[in-house]
Amino acid sequence: MEDLEHSSYFASQEQEYAFSIDDLMDQYSDVELHLVYTYVKNRTVAEDLTQVIFIKCYEKVKGSLL
Repeated sequence: MEDLEHSSYFASQEQEYAFSIDDLMDQYSDVELHLVYTYVKNRTVAEDLTQVIFIKCYEKVKGSLL
């Protein structure tokens, strides 16, 4: 029974993260993209790097839950 409660807790935490990451991306992706573009001067590369940045943020945040 405790395992079920434990997994339910983490499932609800992951749902909270999903909203948090989406909110962060909505709020900061344009700013982050612009900043990265100022360094690389290539839109495609800047978009790829911006995505990598958000993935790394997500992994850090998700790892802190466990």
